[in-house]
Amino acid sequence: MLVFPREEVESQNLGPLLRRFAPDKLPRGRDLGRMMNTFHFAVHGFDDDPHEVYAIESVRRYYQKLQRDWPYAFYFCDLGGESLMMLTMCCMGNLTGRKREGEALASVEIDPMELLRFISGNWGPMNSMCERAGMSEWAIYERTGAIMRYYGLPFDVPGP
Repeated sequence: MLVFPREEVESQNLGPLLRRFAPDKLPRGRDLGRMMNTFHFAVHGFDDDPHEVYAIESVRRYYQKLQRDWPYAFYFCDLGGESLMMLTMCCMGNLTGRKREGEALASVEIDPMELLRFISGNWGPMNSMCERAGMSEWAIYERTGAIMRYYGLPFDVPGP
């Protein structure tokens, strides 16, 4: 679990993350392979804010900076959680929210073309980490499919 305190978020300070997980700090091979699908991101200190995390402007800016400076979330994020989706929503310029009367939760719609641009921009960094970890083409194909399914998108590309 990588918890980003409010002070780091508001000051856009990625230093603590980069000191531990910048590419030059990361291992290679199996040690890096064991890190895939293990990260959970969270922000701390915004409990008093009535907005959803993805709607808090300082969080949005922080996650956008995180994405620009450390574009490896497709490799590291645990696809069983919501961390990658929160990062994604914060990086989207166009979100449409809906709340139906009587329902406890609001729903958010992401512009499909913007989402596809986001996804396509993340394949290169993910693949570089996969190669650095020594993953086979088949394992990279499997991770790619898992990412697509995470976003509820079809993945009908023939395997290697």
